[in-house]
Amino acid sequence: MRTAVLAKVQNMPLSGHLLPELGLGLPAAIPTAHRLGSADMMETILQTPLETRDGAAVTRETAGFGPQ
Repeated sequence: MRTAVLAKVQNMPLSGHLLPELGLGLPAAIPTAHRLGSADMMETILQTPLETRDGAAVTRETAGFGPQ
């Protein structure tokens, strides 16, 4: 979150990369967030992989990450 504060002060966009399934809520807390990177690295071990629709991540209705 310190990085998010520095990015906000400098009016710089901040992106999350790798494992978006675990940090999907983080961009909601970052004022200058603009992109959520995805590498499809977790799909083989998650019961419910990250769903995207129209270029946007879709949050789950259930709690947790769903590791198998």
